[in-house]
Formats: sequence, structure tokens, C-alpha cells
Amino acid sequence: MLQLFIYFSHSVCNKLGSGKIFSWGSNSDGQLGVGDTADRLAPTRVMGIQDDIVQLSAGCVSSAALTGRFFFIHSHSVLSCFSNVM
Repeated sequence: MLQLFIYFSHSVCNKLGSGKIFSWGSNSDGQLGVGDTADRLAPTRVMGIQDDIVQLSAGCVSSAALTGRFFFIHSHSVLSCFSNVM
């Protein structure tokens, strides 16, 4: 199963069970989570999250991923990680 979230200017995608996230579109605030602020015209692998993804989300200048153990947010070129997610 494929999860796809499209916000106004960027998108994130995950094949459930693969542990791989791809993102593309506007990246002016680092919302794609690819380590820079260059826009991407094609899906680009988001590195750093190895766990299976339960849920994805995309917002104005952020993207988020929920795993069984962690909640990750990419915003303003910073990857934040929170544990003990219920």
C-alpha cells in the first residue's frame, strides 16, 4: 500500500512496510527533509528514518512521519525526533 500526502507546494510518499520515504516539490524551508533547501522536481529519498512508517503528513512548511516508536518532523531544515509516541 502506498501513502501519498500532497500539500499545496510539496508532497511526501511512503510504501508501507518499506521504511522508505520520498518527497518532492518546494523546499524553501527544508520541509522535504532531504538535508538542504533546494526544490526537487522528482521524488527524492528522505534519509535517516529506518523504522516502518505508520503515518505521514504534510503541512505548509513541514512534513511529519510517525513510526511505531518515534515521531519525526522535518521543518526549517531541522529533523526533530520524539519518542514514547502512544
